[in-house]
Amino acid sequence: MSEELKIALVQYDIAWESPTTNFRKIEDLVAESQVDIIMLPEMFSTGFSMEAEKLAELVQGPTFQWMQQLAASHDALVIGSIISAKEGKYFNSMLAVESSGLLYQYDKRHLFHPGGEHNVYTSGKTREIFEYKGFKIFPQICYDLRFPVWTRNDLDYDLIFFIASWPEARINHWTALLKARAIENQAYVIGLNRLGVDGNDLKYNGMSAIYSYSGDAILEAQSEEGVFVATIDKSHLAYRKKLNFLSDMDGFSV
Repeated sequence: MSEELKIALVQYDIAWESPTTNFRKIEDLVAESQVDIIMLPEMFSTGFSMEAEKLAELVQGPTFQWMQQLAASHDALVIGSIISAKEGKYFNSMLAVESSGLLYQYDKRHLFHPGGEHNVYTSGKTREIFEYKGFKIFPQICYDLRFPVWTRNDLDYDLIFFIASWPEARINHWTALLKARAIENQAYVIGLNRLGVDGNDLKYNGMSAIYSYSGDAILEAQSEEGVFVATIDKSHLAYRKKLNFLSDMDGFSV
């Protein structure tokens, strides 16, 4: 159990549909990192591609094995999403990987209809938290950020994170919604976005951030490539006890 959690956000330009190139870049970026969690963006090894038939792999396939090696070399939990295949279906799957194996998997619930994601991928159904070093964590992926009922804190989580491929054209929505999710859920919120231009000519400008349980900025990465590190603690518990807004939430369920 720990009172603090040190987190590294890896914000970079994802090489389009080239896992090996992205693995090398990430290894170089995090070479000196000594943290509890290394966080990677949505579809970090391929970019946000609809070529699932070509790029998909089993959950515990080559990308998982690379994540496991990275976790072992840094003694950290490695988080990121991949294109996974199961029983003839494709998923946008967030994996939380330790050196000893898979700690948690979350399949993206809200598929981005304007980009055709729903035509290729299957929506996930599971809404759960996982625990790591004494922190209760609720994992989410990109478009999930727009849906507050799905992300509401009736699970008693400490931290909610969104790994994303969020285009620059709507980046003001990204920042506003991250802060809103923090304030309404009285939890830390992490948003990790990518940089660069993808194979569909969509431009991404990062703006990864960590916000406190009251919406204050702990880290704002702007649009630079690199590894951005911050530490969160359990001060949100005292804040919730003093101003327990969550006890007055409505009783409907997702």
